[in-house]
Amino acid sequence: MFAKGLTIIRAHQCPYTVKNVNEIVETAENNYEMKTNVKNQKKYKEAPNAPCTFGTFGTIDNGDIVAEHPISKGRFVNIMNMIYNGKTSK
Repeated sequence: MFAKGLTIIRAHQCPYTVKNVNEIVETAENNYEMKTNVKNQKKYKEAPNAPCTFGTFGTIDNGDIVAEHPISKGRFVNIMNMIYNGKTSK
């Protein structure tokens, strides 16, 4: 259903996610060499069909949901390190 790499689903409902999404995309591409795709939900009717329970935000890594709510760059790094290295960063 989702492209290989990192997919971030977000709605413009929260202006704070813009900074987080930009930082996550940059980190994914530079630190993990991941292809990224940002899907901006433009209509409120898209939220109930989102794969994440939060509805207006989600982070999906190679088809697996890794965050169902807005996260920071730091949290993203911790998640990716757990998935790919089996450890958290400090």
